[in-house]
Amino acid sequence: MTWLLLRTSGILVLGLLTVAVALGVLGPALRNPRLRLISITVHRTAAVLGTMLLLTHAVAAVLDHYVEVSLPAVVIPGVSPWQPLWIGLGALAFDAVLLLAATSALRRRFPDLWWNVHVISYVAFVLSWVHAFGVGTDASEPLMRWLAVGSAALVGGAALARYLLPDGTVGVGLAREVAR
Repeated sequence: MTWLLLRTSGILVLGLLTVAVALGVLGPALRNPRLRLISITVHRTAAVLGTMLLLTHAVAAVLDHYVEVSLPAVVIPGVSPWQPLWIGLGALAFDAVLLLAATSALRRRFPDLWWNVHVISYVAFVLSWVHAFGVGTDASEPLMRWLAVGSAALVGGAALARYLLPDGTVGVGLAREVAR
């Protein structure tokens, strides 16, 4: 049972982190107030649900009898006797997401800290992605490979779109369509 929970929560965490990061990249560039509000709401919801599932994933890893992941290995890279590199990358991603969650909770009191720390969401995404495909039991499955490609393409496409747009705005034409 823990193996199924570990596996499922890991896949869902990667999906939710993908949505949160992609919308985090694109959201500030949306000029239509309705699209911006939807973007912020979905971004925050995906981030909170992803963080909760990440905690579930970590607990399942510690409780599972097949893998040897101790509680310290969840937060300290390199101390897991089982797959130390891949579990270590997961620990770094876990630490980054917890730091993002903590600073997001303090965003109103320390906006500059939140803004500066939020940049590590890119690092957390990449570490999570690499962790999933280095240690994930489904990494070689065609569906998982398609999910991996889609995940990377969504975040990469969002970053590219934000970077390439002349004034950093997104969705002017889309906003007109939604408003109709």
